[in-house]
Amino acid sequence: MRVPKIHNYKDNKKIMELELEKPIIIPRLPVITNDKQRDKLIKTIEKYIRGSVEYKDYIKYLRDNLDMNYCHYFTNINGKKKRGFIEIHHEPFSLYDLTNIVMTKHEAERGYVDELEVAEEVMYIHYSNRVGLIPVSVTPHELIHTGKIIVPLDCVYGNFIKFAHDYAPYMDPGMIDMLEEKIELTKKLSRQDLSILNVRYVYTSIEGFELPQIMDVE
Repeated sequence: MRVPKIHNYKDNKKIMELELEKPIIIPRLPVITNDKQRDKLIKTIEKYIRGSVEYKDYIKYLRDNLDMNYCHYFTNINGKKKRGFIEIHHEPFSLYDLTNIVMTKHEAERGYVDELEVAEEVMYIHYSNRVGLIPVSVTPHELIHTGKIIVPLDCVYGNFIKFAHDYAPYMDPGMIDMLEEKIELTKKLSRQDLSILNVRYVYTSIEGFELPQIMDVE
């Protein structure tokens, strides 16, 4: 059995100081090599934006100060009575479009993409009133996204033309064409174009039951 050697250390220092060099922090930035990765990153940044305090405060400001609590298409629908029933729609550029354009700008000017920096600039565009927005209820919102109804751009809040002018160098030519087409559609818009929103009554015919009869009222 080995007996340990015990030394009597006479050191009055209870705290030792150790000097280290400052660590090199290398940021982990996303690498985009294909359209699938780009699409995934844009949607990730969208989640950052929608979940941020700044975005929630902005939407609250629109509701409280600009009265965006009524559906543009059905003005009798009041979002104050049914919370969450009125949604704020981005038009003519979606939040996805805005994020994509800002990402393109960062890639061109910086050579890389930082998700938080992109999200911050997108929110800055919102706060500088260069984003087109319109309040709509759930059903029209779904119809807009499926391309079944048109959003009249002259009813949209926000100077989206200023945004298009400022970010034109980073916009895909297809986006410019889309904006011009929507402007032309707005000029030619008629009530017939919104006929899908008209009320329709559907009666189901069931064997053994008679359908309600329309009565003439004088």
